[in-house]
Amino acid sequence: MKFNPTPLEIALLIVVGLAIHLWARYGKRIRRWFKEWRKRRRRPGQLKPREPGDCPLCRAHICWLHPRPSCHVVPWSEVKSQAGRPKTIDTTGYACFDPACKYFLITDPTIHALVSDGWRGKDRDILYLRCQACGGRKTSRLHTPMYHIKTALARVEMVMTALSEGVDISAATRIFGHHHTTISRWLERGGIHSARLHERLFFRLVVVGHIQLDELVTRVKRNTERIWVWTAVAAKSRLILAVHLGGRTIGEVAKGLGDIRIDFGFTNRDP
Repeated sequence: MKFNPTPLEIALLIVVGLAIHLWARYGKRIRRWFKEWRKRRRRPGQLKPREPGDCPLCRAHICWLHPRPSCHVVPWSEVKSQAGRPKTIDTTGYACFDPACKYFLITDPTIHALVSDGWRGKDRDILYLRCQACGGRKTSRLHTPMYHIKTALARVEMVMTALSEGVDISAATRIFGHHHTTISRWLERGGIHSARLHERLFFRLVVVGHIQLDELVTRVKRNTERIWVWTAVAAKSRLILAVHLGGRTIGEVAKGLGDIRIDFGFTNRDP
């Protein structure tokens, strides 16, 4: 078989060989120059807050969400076509967070239009959901402590379980290999989320029949002055509704315990 290359093929081989030679010799410099060129040409992107404290709207206590979802909407199963693949991922508890969508904040899977939109993340453990009504696509970790955290959920759960069992942060750093600031951030975000969850879903719905006011007295560092700790406890469920540290006068206790209305059955006298 004779090899008779044309002038075009010879020129193409020379160009390809020269490109391979230049890439093998100056590949790192070319990649570095290309990254710097992209940085100069790229438009400044809009930064997303990693924490609630980084958002100016959250610091100003401004919330754009409606207080409750819209009512009397037609279920999406009756609106969409019956053709197509049936749902295989349970979307109970998830909702669309677009205020312009008519299925806004509806968590009932028989009504809302959420479907699975694939798994993302390093370990493929982050579920993405798409609203078929408005087309919005969000991660299932939105409005949770795991939002913007790339570590696997099982790993974070293991570390948080160890902390709840009494393991110190410094010991957890040595055991699990994460930086102490990372573990502290996980703990802080979990505590903030738990406090909001208790405030919105628990304390607003709790029904208390009888409230018991208990007092504890202690001395700090052998001081002559005694410190009183007041607790408002639900007598039936033993739930601590409020805690106040201060004096023993009725005015201080009533002011410290907040909006809980308690019929004080004692007089302001020395013990």
